Amino acid sequence: MTAPPTKSPRYDDVEPKIEWSELIHVWLFRAKLLLKRFWWVFLITISLGVAFQTYDVLITPPSYVSYSQMIVSGRIALPEGAIYSEELSNFFGTQMSLMQSHRVKERARLRVRAMQPELDPCVVRVSVSQSPDASIFILSAVGEKPEYTQAYLNALMNEYLSFKREMRSETADRTFLAITEEMMDLQKEIESGEDEKLNFQKENNIVFIQEQGSSVGAYLAELNQQLAELETQYRFLDTLSLDAIGERAQAVAELAKAKRKNNTEVVPAENHSGAALTSELYKLSEQYLVAKKELNLLKAQRDEYLTYMKGKHPKLAAVNLEIERKENEMSVLKRQALHELKDEKEVLQSKISHLKDVIDEQEVKALDYSRRLAEFERINSRLDRQKSLLENLTASIQSIDINLNLDQEFLTILENASPAYAVRISIVKNLVMGVVAGVFMGVGILFIISILDSRIISVEDVENRFDQPLMGIIPFQKYDGDILNPIKADDDRIIFAEACRNLRSSVLFGGDENEAHQVVAVTSSVPGEGKSTMAANLAVTLAFAGKKTLLLDADLRRGVLHNAFNVPNDKGLSDVIRERISFDDAIQRPGIENLDFVAHGTTTKRPGELLSGVYFATMLEGLRKRYDFIVFDLPPVLATDDTPGFVQKVDGVLFVVRSNTTRVKQAKSAFHILMFRRAKILGIVLNAFDVRGPGYYYHRYGEYYTRREEPSPKVSKKMQAVSKT
Repeated sequence: MTAPPTKSPRYDDVEPKIEWSELIHVWLFRAKLLLKRFWWVFLITISLGVAFQTYDVLITPPSYVSYSQMIVSGRIALPEGAIYSEELSNFFGTQMSLMQSHRVKERARLRVRAMQPELDPCVVRVSVSQSPDASIFILSAVGEKPEYTQAYLNALMNEYLSFKREMRSETADRTFLAITEEMMDLQKEIESGEDEKLNFQKENNIVFIQEQGSSVGAYLAELNQQLAELETQYRFLDTLSLDAIGERAQAVAELAKAKRKNNTEVVPAENHSGAALTSELYKLSEQYLVAKKELNLLKAQRDEYLTYMKGKHPKLAAVNLEIERKENEMSVLKRQALHELKDEKEVLQSKISHLKDVIDEQEVKALDYSRRLAEFERINSRLDRQKSLLENLTASIQSIDINLNLDQEFLTILENASPAYAVRISIVKNLVMGVVAGVFMGVGILFIISILDSRIISVEDVENRFDQPLMGIIPFQKYDGDILNPIKADDDRIIFAEACRNLRSSVLFGGDENEAHQVVAVTSSVPGEGKSTMAANLAVTLAFAGKKTLLLDADLRRGVLHNAFNVPNDKGLSDVIRERISFDDAIQRPGIENLDFVAHGTTTKRPGELLSGVYFATMLEGLRKRYDFIVFDLPPVLATDDTPGFVQKVDGVLFVVRSNTTRVKQAKSAFHILMFRRAKILGIVLNAFDVRGPGYYYHRYGEYYTRREEPSPKVSKKMQAVSKT
C-alpha cells in the first residue's frame, strides 16, 4: 500500500515578511499620485489660509505690550518645622502656570476695576517665561489699550503674591485644624490609658508582684539546681557495680581510720559526683569484696594443691568445699546489695518526681507574675508614646503660629510693569502662518481622500485585496485613438512588449499543468480599463510563439479591435452568429503570421442572446479543432449581461484592472458575478501601471533588451569562429 503523495509547499503559502522600505515606497507613490491629481487642493487651502490671515490682520486692532519681572529672592534660614514648603521639583513650571491661571487673571481684572475704575477694560493676553541664565520670571501683557494693559500686569503680579499668601494661610489653617483634632483625639486616648493604668493598679499590687516575681525566680533556680544534682546521682547509681562500691567502702573506711587518728570529723561517704550511698549498701559491698578476695585465694590454693595432690585428697576436698561455701556467700551478698541499690534508686526517683511537680507549680506562678508585669509595662509604654506625640503636636502648633507671622515668599517683584508700547504686526509672519496652515489643511484633506479612495494603484493592492493570482503587469503607454496599437516583432516599446510576452507565458504555463487554456476570454469591470488592448496583444504574442491563434471581438456593442488592426468592420462575429455569412468569410488576416481576426460586425440589439445561443456553442467547438488558441474580447462585466452569460463556454477568464482607475468595489462586484456564473478566472492583469511605482522592476533593465550583439571589428576571425563554436 503506497503512501499518499504529500503536497509540496507553495511559495504563496509562506507568510511574507513586512518590508518597511517597500511599504514606505508604496505610501510615497500613492501620495505622489494623489498630489498629481489633486494639486489644486493645496492651491485652494493655501489661498484660504493666506486670505484668513490677511483678514485677521485687517480687522485686528493695534496691540500694546508691557513687560515686568519677578525674581526668586532669598530668605532667612529657620528651623525646618517653621517653614512653609512648596513642591520644588517643578517649581518654575508651577509658578508660571499659576501666574497665567484663570483665577489669578480674574482677581487682577477685579483689582484694576476696583482701584482704577476710570480705565476702559480690554482683553489682555499674558505670557510668562523664565530667563535662561537667571532665576527671573519675565511677564508680558498684550492688550488693545496701553494704560489698562500696564495696570493689569501690575495687578496680576500683586494678586499672584496675594493669592500665594492666602494659599499659605489656608494651608496653615487646614493644618492647624487637623493637628487640633488629632490632639483632641490623642488627649482622649491618654485619659483612657490613665484610667486603664489606675484600674490595673487597683487590681494588682505592682510592688508585691515585682518582689514575688524576683523571689519565685530565685527559688526556681535553686529547685532546678537540686533537680540537676538528683538526676546526676540517679545516673551515677546506674553506672556503679558491686566491686566499685566495695572498693569505695574500703577507701572510706581507711579514710575514717586516718581521721580518727588525727581527731578530725568523719565526712559522709560520697562518690566523685556527690552522690551519697547508705551505710548498709557500703557494708554489703565491702563484705562482697572481702568474700571475693577470699574466694580468689582459695582458688589459688586449690590450683597449688592440684600440682602435687590427687583429686580425692582430703585437703583438696576441703578447699573445694570452702570455695563452694564462699561462692554461696557471695551470691547472697550480691542479691542483698542489688536490692539495697534498687531501693536507693527508687528513693532518688521519688525525690526527682516530687521536685519536678514543685518546679511546675512555681513556673506557673512566675509566668503569671511576668504576664501581669508585661501588661503593666505595655500600658506605661503606650502612655509614654501618646504623651510624646502630644508634645510634638504642641510644638507643631507653635511652628504654625510662627509661620503665619513670617513672610516666607520666594518671589518678589523685581520690576513693575513698563509703559505699554505699540506692537508692530508682522505681515510676513502672518502670511507664512497662512501658508503653513493651508499646507496642513491640504495634507489633511488629501489624507482623508486617500482613506476613502479605494482605487487599485500598486501590485500590493492586487495581492492584498484579491484572492486571484496576478497574471501580468502591463506598463502605461500613451496612445491616440480608441485603442493602443498592438506590438510588432521588432517593436520599439521594449518594456511594454516584454510585459505582453510575460502575460502570454503566464497563460501558456500558469495554473494546473493538467488543465488546458485553449479558449481565453479577456474582460474587465467597467469600460476604459484596457481589456481590448490586452486581448489584442495576447493574441499577437501567441501568434509570435508559433501558435495558430484566433482573435474574436465579442464586444458586439462597442468593439474597437478592428481599429487596432486597421481592418474594416462591415462583417464580423454578429453576422456569423445570425448566419448572414459563413465564418470563413468573416475571418480577416491583419498581416501577422498565425493570427486570424474576426471583428464584432454589425451592431445588434440582443448580443447576449447571440453569444449564449446553441449555434455559437456549436461553432466554438468546431473552432477548437482548427486553432491552438482562441482569444475573446468580451464586454465589461458591470456594463452588460453579455459576459456573465458567455463565460461558461471558455476555458478561462483574464480580468483586467487599470492602475489608478479601477476601484476595489467595482472589481469585487465583477468577480462575484463571474464566480456566481461558474466562470473560471485565471487571474488578474494590472494594466497601465506606472513603471516608477513599487512592485515593477522591468524598467530598471530596459537597456538589456535594446542591446544588439555585433562582433567587434578588432576581434580576429579565429576568435569569432571559436565564439560561434
